[in-house]
Amino acid sequence: SSKAGALFFALGRASMQAGKHGEAIGLLRRAIRLGVDEQVAMPLLAASLEARDQALAAIICLERADELGASGTETEALRAKLEERLGEPWQTFARWMSDAE
Repeated sequence: SSKAGALFFALGRASMQAGKHGEAIGLLRRAIRLGVDEQVAMPLLAASLEARDQALAAIICLERADELGASGTETEALRAKLEERLGEPWQTFARWMSDAE
């Protein structure tokens, strides 16, 4: 199954590069379920979700990636774009969640 996960991940990344984000979402989700490192896969999944106008799901994926230690200029740029799109409701929710911890 580790080879299957790597295969789905490679296919998902290739689909992203071809601009087929809907296809990439399914492939990347399957790769994650098959054990691909979420720290690497979640930012890609977030980018594809954002490309399909699924901003809330995308930012949740970025939150998970951050929890696992992912970072980078691409992740930061995507986060800024998503936070701007989601606006004040997201900021309020994020503050509420951090207060709950």
